[in-house]
Amino acid sequence: MSRAQTINDMTNGIPLNFIDGFASKKVTENDEQTVSAAGVITVAKKDINRCSALEFWFYATTAAKNLAGGDALTVKLYKRVDGTDYLVETLTVTSPAVTALTGAKVDLVSVNPVESYEFYTVEGTITIPSGGSAKLVVGKKSNGISNVVSVSSIDKAQQVSSVPAPVSVTATAQNITLVKAEIKNTGANTIYIRDSAATPTPADVDDYPIYPGEIMGFLTGVYSIVCGAGLTSTLNIVELV
Repeated sequence: MSRAQTINDMTNGIPLNFIDGFASKKVTENDEQTVSAAGVITVAKKDINRCSALEFWFYATTAAKNLAGGDALTVKLYKRVDGTDYLVETLTVTSPAVTALTGAKVDLVSVNPVESYEFYTVEGTITIPSGGSAKLVVGKKSNGISNVVSVSSIDKAQQVSSVPAPVSVTATAQNITLVKAEIKNTGANTIYIRDSAATPTPADVDDYPIYPGEIMGFLTGVYSIVCGAGLTSTLNIVELV
């Protein structure tokens, strides 16, 4: 059975021994729509390829000829079942104003996730000024981020709730209250801990030693901590949820 890493393991760069997730990479595919000189879009069914977003890029491709925008284009999203394509969503994309020799983008907002569909089509007309021209490119993007692993769980590891200030431990016993906490002796001397209120000073045989660099957890309750006579150390606390 794999062991969950302690907070100290993670902060010191020890590799995780259990990851339930997947590596993903952002990918963009571009579908150039056929736009006539009159601005009419040729309707053609295009693959979505499980991409999670559709971006509509409008370009004014002739110098000194701007696109006024405001054209309502119809986007249809289809599911294929047993070889038959079924129309599920019909959406509208409104073209933006575009300055000559530049481009502008409009994102498609759908009810269901775009990646749920197999195909899409675009219908409508882009208003083009006399002597002008336009292009429409639909960018299909994945949902990933390059070189990042999406971790869904780490073998029962916990999320950090809070990191209280380090506690200075002396030869005089003191109480600490812990809530699902991991503790570490980051000082130079042994710290003694007891699962009860403050113990006599110095530590006695009923106290449990936490040696320098040692980690203990997870603890909940009231504990007493103390060092040996004339000694001090430091206790770090990380509370988890």
